[in-house]
Amino acid sequence: MKRIIAALMGFLIAGTPVFAQASILSQQLGMNAGILPDNPLYRLKGIFHSIQLFFTFDPAERAKLHYELAEEKLAEADEMINKGKIDLALNSKKLYEDEINAADIEEERAVAFGRNITALVDHVNNETYKHILVLQGVLEKVPINIKPIIQRTIDLSMEKQGQIVGRIDGRNLINISITIGNETKNYTLPMKFVSKFLEKSEKLQIKIEHRNELIGNITNKTQEMVNESQSELNQFKAEINATNVTTPVSVLLREAESHLDKAKIALNESKYGEAWGQATASLNLIKTAERIYEKQQGIKINRTENETENESTRRITGRAIGRQK
Repeated sequence: MKRIIAALMGFLIAGTPVFAQASILSQQLGMNAGILPDNPLYRLKGIFHSIQLFFTFDPAERAKLHYELAEEKLAEADEMINKGKIDLALNSKKLYEDEINAADIEEERAVAFGRNITALVDHVNNETYKHILVLQGVLEKVPINIKPIIQRTIDLSMEKQGQIVGRIDGRNLINISITIGNETKNYTLPMKFVSKFLEKSEKLQIKIEHRNELIGNITNKTQEMVNESQSELNQFKAEINATNVTTPVSVLLREAESHLDKAKIALNESKYGEAWGQATASLNLIKTAERIYEKQQGIKINRTENETENESTRRITGRAIGRQK
């Protein structure tokens, strides 16, 4: 029954010719508004969304769904602004904020329940820059008395994204000052997002303050992550007995080396977000291989005395969860 309802409603929403002009930024960025608030069938979309949420039980999946619905509401607001229907645009903007807040709550629950939210974080990293660009476009089109309202929504979007990513990787966050319109504000945002935002901001009326300093900071943090992954890999391979390495460990190490190679290539090409993600994936695979090896061999890997205090602290922290299980 659930599949039948989803199929019918999906066909209805996707197949209804209710889009505004094709030049709208949200459409150019691949954001689909579907049925618009000025369409008589708009209530059906709300019912369909409620059904989707009702049948989505995992908090990580619910968070992702809320985030996708938020993107749809933002596209609605963009199209309503284009039609000059400010009240409907502001209502969709309010619904966007509601969905962003709901996604944040569900993501927090997912972390508390020990769910894997890597896919959710990647989705947020890859999509949120679109939200900011669309909101910036809306900011330019609304009357002056509405601009502070849109600016607060931009702040909310920035803040929630930083919280979602920061819950699983605090080192992935970086400070950035952005000028949109006449406002300059400081944000703490994920590396991947900042890297992509740097690329896109040049084409729009968005100014990144201290741009060269920011790029230097991103480069250094990314290089540190690549170096840490390489150091962890080298030490683990030097300490284990090759004859005792099991197939799962070997597979994990090969995957880790592959991610590390991709990280180095991305770093050389100044693709900092990708380099960070690949290096992080490599480090996580190495740590997983270490835990498996320790459990199978009934040993604890001892690090050399020349290991720096920071590296030692990070590794102890990284293994603490595995050893407590």
